[in-house]
Amino acid sequence: VVTDVQSVTTSAEAGAIAAAANPRVSPNDTARLETCLDSREIGRRLNTRFLLEGSVQREGDQMRVTAQLIDATTGGHLWSVKFDRSVAAIFAVQDEIAGKVADAMRVTLEATPEQRRRGRGTENVDAYMEYLRGRKLLTTLRADNVRQAGEHFQRAALLDPAFSSAYSSRALAVIESLAFRGSDQAEEPHARQVRVDSQHLAEQALVLDSANAEAYEVLAQIDDDIARAERHARRAIALEPNSASAHHRLSIVLIAKMATTGVDTTPERLHHINRAIELDPLEPLYPTKKAVLYLYQRTGEFERIEPLLQRALSLDPNYFVALMRLSEIRYCCQRRSAEGIKLAEQALRIDPSSTWVRNFLIHMYLDVDDIDAAESLVDPDPTSISRLRIHVYRHDWNRATEPLYSGRNAQAEPDYSVFSMVMQGKQSGQYERAIAFLERAIGAAGDSGVCPGVPMFNDCYEPVALAQLYQMTGRHDRAKQLLDSSLELMDVASQRQKRGELWFVLTRVRALALLGRGEDALELLPALRHSGMSSHWRELDVDPAMNLIRNDPRFIAFMQDMAAHAAAQHEVVSMRTAGLIPTRPGDARSTELASQ
Repeated sequence: VVTDVQSVTTSAEAGAIAAAANPRVSPNDTARLETCLDSREIGRRLNTRFLLEGSVQREGDQMRVTAQLIDATTGGHLWSVKFDRSVAAIFAVQDEIAGKVADAMRVTLEATPEQRRRGRGTENVDAYMEYLRGRKLLTTLRADNVRQAGEHFQRAALLDPAFSSAYSSRALAVIESLAFRGSDQAEEPHARQVRVDSQHLAEQALVLDSANAEAYEVLAQIDDDIARAERHARRAIALEPNSASAHHRLSIVLIAKMATTGVDTTPERLHHINRAIELDPLEPLYPTKKAVLYLYQRTGEFERIEPLLQRALSLDPNYFVALMRLSEIRYCCQRRSAEGIKLAEQALRIDPSSTWVRNFLIHMYLDVDDIDAAESLVDPDPTSISRLRIHVYRHDWNRATEPLYSGRNAQAEPDYSVFSMVMQGKQSGQYERAIAFLERAIGAAGDSGVCPGVPMFNDCYEPVALAQLYQMTGRHDRAKQLLDSSLELMDVASQRQKRGELWFVLTRVRALALLGRGEDALELLPALRHSGMSSHWRELDVDPAMNLIRNDPRFIAFMQDMAAHAAAQHEVVSMRTAGLIPTRPGDARSTELASQ
């Protein structure tokens, strides 16, 4: 409520009052602690000394609010007060409680935060309740819930057109709808309009309250200018230093800054995500995001990832984002596709409209050769991103590349996309289209052959594929320059910037083989088993880059081992029989494969 005080309640209505006093504490956080009867344990989990405990009794238009301040270190009651008011006076009660607690703790409330809290508030109880319903839905990050949250915020704004937080929260719901949409089509005109709508709502919120930090967070999320986005995020923190979401937003902006400048912002990102966890220890999003940071930018500390995801799931066992990240490391890094499928199917039950989950399941079912199960999850749209992996599995290179060349989903799954371009060029003997596409994609200019940027986010698929196409068309000098610079940049990212090797193994093997360094490629090949790209092993069987080492007994043994392991993952059949994963059209095929 003020400074280091966290509110904890024993009823939903009291939770609403506590959330109003501190909007950065999720309204459903109170429900997560209702079963914790010992105030000392609650204090330990929240990492705070003082707790404000309360209850609300309501009869008709009258209510009684009881609040007490507790020292969580001893469990002793320091102060208590009782308020009998009408429901319409709920906001006056919240202000009185905040003031009393401040007095009791000898904390002086500054005028600016007080004005901020009032300016973003509303005197309309119905509008406020709509707002709270929206906030609860928005925190789940499920597609349907995000859409419904936006509708609640819209109703709140209609009930009170001066309610700034209703506009900023609706702006957030609108932009989040892109990430959690029901279709996987990256339709650029639609995406642009969503951004325009979100920006307009955030700007309306700031007209009503120029100190609305959440509005600045939204602007930071949608602004394509990284410098401006960073200013917006830092402004949000300046306005609300104890806002976990503001610290989280800045950590996200710093990812884009690193991608555009090449400056390693990971230490500062870790600082802000750790601060978000400290400020809101019951929010599963933040440990999940920290796990993702280690997964992609600090893979040398891989052992940190799973405990963070398990922490998130201990806070919310149905938090599908953490379930999916756990599924991802099972599939990509641990060669445990069957268990990954089980986790992803669990996530899909939680959010059936998530295209992210469906697309990932397609990858995993194909990894165990369950093509029918994979196809049962494909978006019916013929240009869908989800079909790309199916086409690659079937070596249908023309259909895999057509949506990319036509401008639809041009950024979809670059690892599979660029491999498809190389293979389609080899099949047709027409390479220039792929070369021109990849030169535009990586910004390769003139004849320098230098790979630009620092590969902290992609894994050098494009430059290595482009070098392979150069080599196929006789431009060997340009190919060598590009391969050498790609390997050098991988070293920069993996060693100097501490990213590690997890995501670079496949492209290193390809680059080394293309450079004629067959022994180096064969020496590195076993590391692919437990790399982030282990699921791409089938590509090596047809990849022209492997011609140098294809007949080596070590390469043959590696491929046989990977095939045997994939076959062993057909335990999905027994999982279906046991009801652990749902029945899909691939059952008959999977049973047949498992019996072979």
